Amino acid sequence: MNRLTTLTAAALIAFSPAAEAQDSEWSEFEKLLEQFSEESRTFLQNWLTEITPMLESLSEKIDDLSHYEAPEVMPNGDIIIRRKPDAPDQEAPETGPEEVTPVPPQGQIEL
Repeated sequence: MNRLTTLTAAALIAFSPAAEAQDSEWSEFEKLLEQFSEESRTFLQNWLTEITPMLESLSEKIDDLSHYEAPEVMPNGDIIIRRKPDAPDQEAPETGPEEVTPVPPQGQIEL
């Protein structure tokens, strides 16, 4: 008889209006969480699309990060990242011919 009473009480609690309200609140929470998840996923995908070209450009300029020392902040606020002395020589980046801007003769202004 004790088991029957316990099961009946559990069934009444499970199907009571309070339990339905909790389920309703929980399903609203799940919907909000799902919406947040979708918005976060979209944000991260857009952010990765924007940052990928910048990271690729940076990786062309900097080789293996283990070849550099920890950043050092100078008193004036500059940040210096020194290359380790035992790091292998860095290859020069491939660049095209430099454009030279002609300097106008003294006393004349180019209009």
